[in-house]
Formats: sequence, C-alpha cells, structure tokens
Amino acid sequence: MKYFEVKVLVESKKTVYRDLLISSDNNLEEIYRAIIAAFEFKGDQMASFLVEGEGFQAVAEYPLEPLGENDSELMAEVKAERVFKEAGDQLTLIYDYMNEWKFHLEVIEVSTHDETKETPVLLKSGGKAPAENERDLSGKDAESILMNEILGDELSEEDEDNEEDFFDSGDHDSLDDYEEYQ
Repeated sequence: MKYFEVKVLVESKKTVYRDLLISSDNNLEEIYRAIIAAFEFKGDQMASFLVEGEGFQAVAEYPLEPLGENDSELMAEVKAERVFKEAGDQLTLIYDYMNEWKFHLEVIEVSTHDETKETPVLLKSGGKAPAENERDLSGKDAESILMNEILGDELSEEDEDNEEDFFDSGDHDSLDDYEEYQ
C-alpha cells in the first residue's frame, strides 16, 4: 500500500504545522477530520478541498457537504491517491467560509509498505495551533468585506476615510441604512 507523509500548514501569524501519515485509501473527509483534530478545531463549519492549477486558480473543489446545485464530488467520494501522486503535490483546505481558515497540504514523502498501517495519523506537530475563534468577524468586518465585493477596486482605504457616499443618496453612511441589507 502507498503512504503519503503530508505537511499541513495553517495560515496564521506564526508558523504552525502538523505532519500526517495518510494512506492512498484514505478519503478526503478522513483527511479533513484528521486535520481539524490535529489543530483542535471544532469541525462544525463548512469546508472544501481545492486543487489549484496555474496562477492559483481552483481546478477542482471537493466540499464536505453539497453546495447548492454544484455537482462537485464530495470529500467522502475522493481517495487520497487521486489527488496525491508524488512528493511536492499540493492541496488546499478552506475551513469556515466566513473566516476562511486556509490549510496548505504538501506531500513531503511517498512510501510503500506491505503491512497495513492505521491512517490518518499525526506524526509531528510544530507550533501552537491558533484558536479557532481568533478570526471571528464582527459586523463591521462583514460590512467591509461586502462593500469590497460590491465596489471592488473602487473602494480603497482613502475612500473609507473620506466617507464618500457611493450610492449618491446623500444621507446613508452604512449598509445598515439600506433596507435590502437588513
């Protein structure tokens, strides 16, 4: 059987990683659960694995649960051997879409063993895992994200400081002032 030693780095202010041993027969949901447990997260949020191509564009997405009418295969339906072949292969786990925790996975070693090992298993830990609620967004954060999505590059920090009225209404300073956003 083929085994992959995978380094999992979480995007945080400090370098924090976990090394996992994964077998080619493990599905992505089993790997997801091992990552969440290794970083001591609750695992009660939506999540997806992304296979990225050139320019960091996602070429495949494997969600934990169905996402509307999206016909992507679920994590439980995809074996590790389909996304990992050799050292250097990478995968990204997005956990909690609102706070967007990103876990970067990279195969650091591939081996073959005749005996069956129970996997996934945590091999090594580096750094203190961040608190899952460290990135909880406030209402102000969510409003800022929404405004950036609506206005794109038109909204800069300078524009926010000037408190320009982008909707030409003359009397609205916040999304809370608009009925459609309440």
